Amino acid sequence: MVLAIDSNFYACKTFQRNIADAINHNQIENIDITKVPEADLITGGFPCQDFSMIWKRPG
Repeated sequence: MVLAIDSNFYACKTFQRNIADAINHNQIENIDITKVPEADLITGGFPCQDFSMIWKRPG
């Protein structure tokens, strides 16, 4: 794990507790891409609200 980014404070705390301390609490659009470490793999996901049973599934 080199770097992780999440905009949800509690998701970041959970990540820190269970995976690694390499998380940045921020919006992805605020990250300076020139400061992201070189990586062999970059992955991303979308918010789950559109798919969650408790949300209205507007997506």
